Amino acid sequence: MGITQKMIVQDFIMGQTEGVCGGAGNLKIIGDKLIHYQTVIAERRPDVIILNMTRYSLVTGRIQKDIGNYTMDKKMIYARGVPEGYRGELVDFVKSKEPSI
Repeated sequence: MGITQKMIVQDFIMGQTEGVCGGAGNLKIIGDKLIHYQTVIAERRPDVIILNMTRYSLVTGRIQKDIGNYTMDKKMIYARGVPEGYRGELVDFVKSKEPSI
């Protein structure tokens, strides 16, 4: 049995800085970012995880839900409107009503 998406999400939440899931590496951890295909889905910052809530596919939606489920004890803020393929900082898409980072 290989590494599952849930395992990669858990590794990301626990602070791992690298990891790959799937034969093509569709879900991966690079530094403080969790990337699905070419788009940043979550980003770790000190004391907070930024979760990209933009919908792309059913699979991405499941990964986003898993991130929310595994971060119960961590502070989370949400980014929205992130274009597909975006690899930059999610903080650029956090709405002003969210708590400061």
